[in-house]
Formats: sequence, structure tokens, C-alpha cells
Amino acid sequence: MRFDENFGAQTSGCQTCFRQVNLDDPLYKQREITAFVDGMNATDFGEFVNFVTVNMIKKHEGGDISTDEVTIDRKSFSEEGNNYKLIYGWKNDNNRDNWLDYRYKTTWSFFGGHTIETTENKAKAGAINLMPPFQRKKVVIEADPLELEAAAVRLINVKVYYRFGEKEYNKELTLNASKDVVAGTIEFLLPEGKTDYEYEVNWLLRGNETVSSGRKKTSFSQIMVDEIPFN
Repeated sequence: MRFDENFGAQTSGCQTCFRQVNLDDPLYKQREITAFVDGMNATDFGEFVNFVTVNMIKKHEGGDISTDEVTIDRKSFSEEGNNYKLIYGWKNDNNRDNWLDYRYKTTWSFFGGHTIETTENKAKAGAINLMPPFQRKKVVIEADPLELEAAAVRLINVKVYYRFGEKEYNKELTLNASKDVVAGTIEFLLPEGKTDYEYEVNWLLRGNETVSSGRKKTSFSQIMVDEIPFN
């Protein structure tokens, strides 16, 4: 049967079939919370972070619980443009001010199997600024080519050691003095508020002789590797 005809005439014949509602009534309202990650881009997700999950919990005035969850990874970060939505509705929330209150927590998963779960945060604002529980450290490695030539250095291997959670990680960089590659950078993660890390430099000299600095501790963002510790 066709049902694409105008049903306006039915309003007079069936008063109980239609009713008007005020969509501005609180019963029809829902709260939309925007979540975004601060200080990161899609490249960071590809290099450091597997994903971050945001859990929102809303306890209503009548005791009901509403929850919502969003997971942010590199793919969704690129597609959503760092703009994510969490929603809860109106359930016996007569106090309009308290209706704005909610709680949330985050779980960060990093490459290497390390996970950080934050404690619950109380919030009222319509946006959640997700601050990563770490800081990115960029260390510049440099050497004077004249010093390297005088010391007969062919290759320099720099290894950086850093702790994240309970595990120790390392990254390394090799400079090739014979090809005039005498500078580079190493980027890694440190817990928020930490600046210290350890490093080790190994020099390969002509004749395949090697010299090592041993592990050293520093907080500097630049390491000069043209002073070879000859015995």
C-alpha cells in the first residue's frame, strides 16, 4: 500500500494520533562533550603511542549511570581532526547545574607494551583537554669534523637510555665522519617532569680500534661527541 500521501487531514479525525512537544524541554536534552589531545599530532601516534582511551561517567540525580567511551589512535586522529564527541542525556536531573558535572579517566598505551591509566577527574566544562602523561625529549648530537679528522674517527655510535614506567628503553644514532655526517637527533619519551637520561658514545677509529665513553647521565638537550677519551 502506498503511504506517501499527505496525512495532514488525519489530525482532525484522530486527535490522539498526534501531539506537540517542546524540544527545548530538559527531557529531550543531551550533553555533548568534546575531547581533544593537546600537544600531539598524527606522527606522534605513529612513533610513540598506540592509542588513548577516554571513559566518561555521568551519575544522574536519580542514581542512574550513563557512560560513553572513545578510543583515539593514529587512524582516527587523522580522520577526525582531533575532535571527538562524548554524550550523555537527561535522566531525572532537576538541578540544571549538577547536570553539567561528570567524571572521566584516560588510558594511554605506548609502543613497547607500557600503559598508563589516570585516576578519575571531575569536570564540568564542555571540553576535555587530554594532556599526555609524558614529555617528548629531543637531543641533538653534534661533532666538529676537524676534531674527528684529527682523531682518525670514522664512525660514532650514540646510544640513549631512558626509563618509561618500569622498563628501560634505548635509541641509537650513528654518525659517519668519513661521509661528513656529523650531526643528528634522537627523540624519545620521558615521564612528565623528568629530564634526566643516560647515554653512551662509541667511536670507531681507523684500524678498527674502538673507544667508549661508558654510560653517562645528563639532562642536556645537546651532546657534543668530538672529544674522544683516549687513555
